[in-house]
Amino acid sequence: MYKDRKAMLNALAKMMPKGKNQTLKTLDQFRKEKKEEYRKFFCNPGCKHTVFEAGPANKLSNTFAKSLKKKNKNSNLTNYQLSRRKELFGKNTNILEDSFYKGLDAKTRKKLKKHGAISGCMSIYKNNPPL
Repeated sequence: MYKDRKAMLNALAKMMPKGKNQTLKTLDQFRKEKKEEYRKFFCNPGCKHTVFEAGPANKLSNTFAKSLKKKNKNSNLTNYQLSRRKELFGKNTNILEDSFYKGLDAKTRKKLKKHGAISGCMSIYKNNPPL
């Protein structure tokens, strides 16, 4: 997958009409954001500060709710994440098994662990993780 990511970054660099230095700054910022995003999904025991954090299904954790409000001033994102949490949790208070979402199949979980993940805080990549 490294070649795919590198090709994607090169394609992004070609599409940007800015000068070379500005493009490099933008690519560095992009890499930094992706690194932080992946850290949150794959290196986060207990999935703290995410929608997967243990607790009642009808309430987001305080820190996660604050981070959503910081990103989006209106409540649409918060309401969406709350409805998603209710859908994921159902009547349960915990949907994690060894810091991995219970809905992930064994093959995906094994692949994530092989690549060094200590958590799997996502449900999007059930069959095709971004590795």
